[in-house]
Amino acid sequence: MADKPTGILVCAILFAIGVVVAYGIWNLKKWARIAGIVLAVISLISIPIGTIIGIVILYFLLIDKNTKDLFTE
Repeated sequence: MADKPTGILVCAILFAIGVVVAYGIWNLKKWARIAGIVLAVISLISIPIGTIIGIVILYFLLIDKNTKDLFTE
């Protein structure tokens, strides 16, 4: 039972970081792209939905040329 509050705290912290990163990505900040990649890698361990979402995010932030061009301008 003692692990549930810890898990809730970790999820709340990741959610708060995700909100900040989403705001940065919305404003095309380079630091947010890097942080988004890190959060996407972390989400890969959450099988199956987190893995699918993480792969999609990694595709757009790492491979998609249009997205890469937005963050290099």
